[in-house]
Amino acid sequence: MADQMHLFPAEEEPGVPAPKTRGEIHPVDEVFSSVPDMRDGGRYIRMLEAVARFPRYSPFNAFLLYLQNPDASRVATAATWSRQFGRQPKKGARPLIILAPMSPVHFVFDGAETEGDPLPRESLPEPALHQRQLQKVYDRTVHNAALHGVVIRHAQPEAIATDPVMPLTYDVRKRHESLRLEAGSSYLVFLDSGQPTESRYASLVFGLGHIFCGHMGIDGRAWWEDRRDLDRRCAEVEAQSTALLVCRRKGDANASDRFLRRYRDREARVPAVSLHNVLHAVHYIEEMGRKRWKAPQRQSRYAGR
Repeated sequence: MADQMHLFPAEEEPGVPAPKTRGEIHPVDEVFSSVPDMRDGGRYIRMLEAVARFPRYSPFNAFLLYLQNPDASRVATAATWSRQFGRQPKKGARPLIILAPMSPVHFVFDGAETEGDPLPRESLPEPALHQRQLQKVYDRTVHNAALHGVVIRHAQPEAIATDPVMPLTYDVRKRHESLRLEAGSSYLVFLDSGQPTESRYASLVFGLGHIFCGHMGIDGRAWWEDRRDLDRRCAEVEAQSTALLVCRRKGDANASDRFLRRYRDREARVPAVSLHNVLHAVHYIEEMGRKRWKAPQRQSRYAGR
């Protein structure tokens, strides 16, 4: 079908739990760590691809759909199936639960659990954004990143490979004096200006994934947790998972070749990452690409203290 079916506009999308605080184990991470084979490389990648199937749902709701039915591809309420597609749930069809605005939950049905008129043509995930659309998403994201103290600069590929993202400590500022970094900024992300927009956006999201997953520490504007002490391998997988999800949910089929390639081997074992932090980062980065903000859309963890 031309669009993924959904229950409410993106701006009303529910199901985004508050960021966790230090020492708290969020239910998402509890599930991820408790199911033994969920960290198998092949299954982990399939889970991410399943979350990417539903770009019009929050990443958390897409994850809920995956847990209930890993093969779900198109979902809608019974009323939507009937009204818009001339279909109805089969006898014995199992509803899937997602979080909803103004009510605890909504019940939806996968297309395979319905009958009636022919199923709409599949579109998984959404068609890739046109180059001009993606450029607008990229520009908005760069603008909104600056509101969080994130400075974007261009560099040669060899320099980017070494340190594509870093906190702006005193030593880093001294080392990069020639870049004339803005006063009050806290993080530096290097991009290759010679790359096409699709690749530059992927690199930008990767850098923001590191920042919003807490790998670069926090400043006075941060809503995310300080996780500078996280194992380097875990941090890399979280940032790559964030980038893979955001890009795939934008319709970028090439993202699968850029990120987490080693974990597509069934024998590869994914480290104990925080899926909760990844999904939070994905949701926020997607919001950053929708419009230019005047201020960060999530309060600092220090607000009101």
